[in-house]
Amino acid sequence: MGNVIWYLFGSSILLLAVLLGGQLRMFINMPSLSIVLGGAAVFSVAHHGPGSVIRALKSALSSESDPEQHHHYQVLQNIRRIAMACGIIGGLIGMATIVRHGNPEGAKLMGPGMAVAALSMLYGLIISELLIGPLCTRIKSRGSVHTDWSTPNDNRLYIFTIAFFAILEIVYLIVFAFLWDGGWSSWD
Repeated sequence: MGNVIWYLFGSSILLLAVLLGGQLRMFINMPSLSIVLGGAAVFSVAHHGPGSVIRALKSALSSESDPEQHHHYQVLQNIRRIAMACGIIGGLIGMATIVRHGNPEGAKLMGPGMAVAALSMLYGLIISELLIGPLCTRIKSRGSVHTDWSTPNDNRLYIFTIAFFAILEIVYLIVFAFLWDGGWSSWD
């Protein structure tokens, strides 16, 4: 019960930060939600089957020990990676939208592409690290110290996400400055 209170407190802090920065609806984007939530759910079920996903989630949320803890941990780690990958895919889709509308007539359409790119990666991080990550830790903490809990090293995925987002921001700023100032002719 104590963990739930801390999660609610942490969520409240994040929500307060969002509200201080603007309106909450600015951070809700249906294309991004469908890419990340829908993609993570469908690809996880496609990879493991609905029964295995449900059992892993039930095991993580229960307080009882489960003989298949190691398997449930692996399933949740895979869901975690899938959610992050769906966030990156959403970022790529948003980037493609930005590039496609990278002309003066399409400047108004670049904003929605940027929103899809940024919010998809935000949703992917929230789902993988703030929702699924703690569930993985919870299962691991109830398991045996003699169990091999290692999973494939996925640090490259996080490094790729950070690098991609930085490149996305730089490209967006360059394109926006180019279109705003009238193109290359204004640089003379």
